[in-house]
Amino acid sequence: MPRLLPEGTPGGGRTETLKVAFLSTNTYPTPAPTYGGEIAAWDLVRSLCELGHEVDLYAVPGSKTPPNGRLFFMRASYGSSTPWFWESEQEMLDLYGAEIRKADVVDDHSHTKRVAEILFNLERRTNIVNLLWGSAWSHPKPPFNVIVWSEAMRQMGLKGWTGYEGSPWAAQFANPRARSGSLKDAHVVQGGVDTDFYCPGDEKEDYFLWFARFHPSKGYQVAIELAKRTGIPLVMAGLHPDDAVSPDHREGALQAIELAKGVPNIRFEWLPTKDHHAAKRRVLQRARALLYTVQYQECWGIVMAETLACGTPIIGTNFGAVPELVTDGKTGFVCDSMEQLAHAIEDIDLIRPEDCARDARERFDRRVMAKAYVDEYKRVMNGEVWGL
Repeated sequence: MPRLLPEGTPGGGRTETLKVAFLSTNTYPTPAPTYGGEIAAWDLVRSLCELGHEVDLYAVPGSKTPPNGRLFFMRASYGSSTPWFWESEQEMLDLYGAEIRKADVVDDHSHTKRVAEILFNLERRTNIVNLLWGSAWSHPKPPFNVIVWSEAMRQMGLKGWTGYEGSPWAAQFANPRARSGSLKDAHVVQGGVDTDFYCPGDEKEDYFLWFARFHPSKGYQVAIELAKRTGIPLVMAGLHPDDAVSPDHREGALQAIELAKGVPNIRFEWLPTKDHHAAKRRVLQRARALLYTVQYQECWGIVMAETLACGTPIIGTNFGAVPELVTDGKTGFVCDSMEQLAHAIEDIDLIRPEDCARDARERFDRRVMAKAYVDEYKRVMNGEVWGL
């Protein structure tokens, strides 16, 4: 049962303290040292701890121990060979099931939701919150008590779409099983970032920035074509092909280099794997704007929240959650065509950096996210169930 913080501590005598079993992914460490949503998972975990809650984190080696909890390891896998995602999650339950069952609530951010599925099917436990991402999208029966980070993500789940539905990449990347796994319901909690770390810098430089993993759905081709048409100074930032975390990211980076060959206003800035986030913050802070030219149904987009927190506006394409994170005309522009993208570049100085940073702090700060998650935790602890 939830416990009360002792009198004399922050929130003492008023705030319930919960014991949370937080199941992260088995892809990258939590937090991820470079690219990866596990950084948002870590921001949630440590924010919950700062609120006085006790969090046990289940994650791969290289992860951090929560400041008010424990760290339990599971085997790492990128999902392309054994151990498969579900194997690592099954092993985690076999090894640590007794500890997981002691939690007031289980927050399952894993890929296949194996633990949540077993705890519900065998024990009818419903004090579980599931984040919809990864392979769970294509399950014949999706998990229950689902949290999503945007209304766009919720709609994709309700319709059984993958992130590539209605995009130029639908045929190439869509999962044909996804439609059979549509959700019945999901609750929206906006994701969060560390707005103390991602904050405005001292100066801007005269360049536009494209930053993402080098995958064709992220729209590096669109950004390069836009730079060719308009002549804007464009920095393409990301991991060097030799540091790519997967073969398709390496191939994408090499293709981007080839597409930009001979274009003098485009340069590449390869971010280091060590101190990666500090290097990313620097390029975000100094850019005039981020070109977020995604070509698929972006389910949230952590770099958009980080960019706004740095006081940098966004020029984005109208896919997925982009219109939810970018307030058109206030923190950037949401565009439907190459012509609109070009006009947005001309108008970007109408966007005030302080409005971007303020919006990020109010909507996307990690502590705002954590408080919203606590509300959802209390719902499931009080017996509420959605999506079954």
